[in-house]
Amino acid sequence: MQYKLLHEYPSPITLEINLMKNLLILLSIVLISSCSRSPVHSFIDEYNQEDHTVSLTVPGWLVRKGSTAAFKDIGDEEDQAGLKEIANKLGKVRVMVAREGVVPTKAVKELITEARGHQYEEYVTVRDDGKIVNVMAKQNAEIVENLLVLVSSDDEFVIAHIDANISMEDLQKAQISWNKDRNKKN
Repeated sequence: MQYKLLHEYPSPITLEINLMKNLLILLSIVLISSCSRSPVHSFIDEYNQEDHTVSLTVPGWLVRKGSTAAFKDIGDEEDQAGLKEIANKLGKVRVMVAREGVVPTKAVKELITEARGHQYEEYVTVRDDGKIVNVMAKQNAEIVENLLVLVSSDDEFVIAHIDANISMEDLQKAQISWNKDRNKKN
């Protein structure tokens, strides 16, 4: 009489192959995630180790709480409310300040090129008296997800990376007045 096995156990070789396959998949995921790291974070991490640099990361909850005090003297109550609405859409802020010569101009240009390759768009570039200010944003559809601000001058370099979740509708709802005369305190 022949017995039919209800369940066959895998051979040790099959177990090893499955284990190797799972390890290979896990390794691939780790490598892919490390390769897709933001060029901004890599840049800050690289130059943060140098002398004459200061960096800090402000968590989103602190940015949102701090906005209340920061906007007290700006414009009228309507503008303050609008700015608070925008601040509520901000997340973590990472800032690094470096003294003259720490961050070469070539490295800044390479960062801008890499940021463009990671879907950052240049919004504003201002050149004045040896200073250059670049504002770039990374958008997903109509939502600004990240803001990148670079300030280069003869004596220092500043980079700010801001996580955000701001839509054009949010900006329109904020009703911030850009009229300088209206924003003067009496």
